[in-house]
Amino acid sequence: MYRRQLLTLITSQIIPMVAAFVYLLGLTPNGMDPVPVLMCITSAMYIWAILSTRLLTIVPIAKDHIFESMREGVIVLDSSQRLVDYNKSLRNMLPELEWSMVGQHLNDIWHALAGKPFPVEYDREGLQKDLYWQLNDETVCYQVRTSYVYNKDGQAVGTLIMLIDITEQRFLQEQLKQMAYFDGLTKIYNRTQFLHKGREILSEAQLNLRPAAFILFDIDYFKRINDTYGHDVGDQAIIHVVSVCNRYLSPEMLFARYGGEEFVIAVPHATLKDGE
Repeated sequence: MYRRQLLTLITSQIIPMVAAFVYLLGLTPNGMDPVPVLMCITSAMYIWAILSTRLLTIVPIAKDHIFESMREGVIVLDSSQRLVDYNKSLRNMLPELEWSMVGQHLNDIWHALAGKPFPVEYDREGLQKDLYWQLNDETVCYQVRTSYVYNKDGQAVGTLIMLIDITEQRFLQEQLKQMAYFDGLTKIYNRTQFLHKGREILSEAQLNLRPAAFILFDIDYFKRINDTYGHDVGDQAIIHVVSVCNRYLSPEMLFARYGGEEFVIAVPHATLKDGE
């Protein structure tokens, strides 16, 4: 699209060179030096080519506009892992970041922001890892992606770090995990997850020739509680039983709601007598 302008720039270079060469050979009329006159013409051609294509402004403005309008936060580091530039989205993600930090090592900047080095290995290309951050008293999650910046010779001259806000995605995943693995009322494992983890405990016990105990129990007269006081009070009774059990169970024990008012406990490395 800039063919005419580029041709004009090339011609503007060639004409004075040819005129000077002809003048040095003494082939000009009456020994006249044509270069000054031709320079005026070629200068006008230069000005037209530059102004018509806006070569001095359009490319930097376009790059700057794209960089600043990206939704992802971008950190640009040089080959020494010093901060070179960052965009508007990153300023919104990390309000504590200041322009005075440009030129500092990323780990030093992160020490000032969070009191520790940057928690993601950014010296590898293609890395993807989650980064949790406190923003406006809320925990947000950014996915960190890294890539190298190459020069025209294909040599790595810096690192590009992108921070993508995936807070809502992680929140939905956590909700689905809670629904799939945990009981909605008591927040302990549900039957499906207990069966899955229980098989792992049995397999480990069989492999290592060690015992494992399983305890199944329920709440006596639970139907009477529901019929007399209502299901809300029944739910509170279930929550109370779970809270009491949690006070006495060790972390290695597996505790789950087996269904209704029934509960189950798996105790690794315990005999039947230990379970009793």
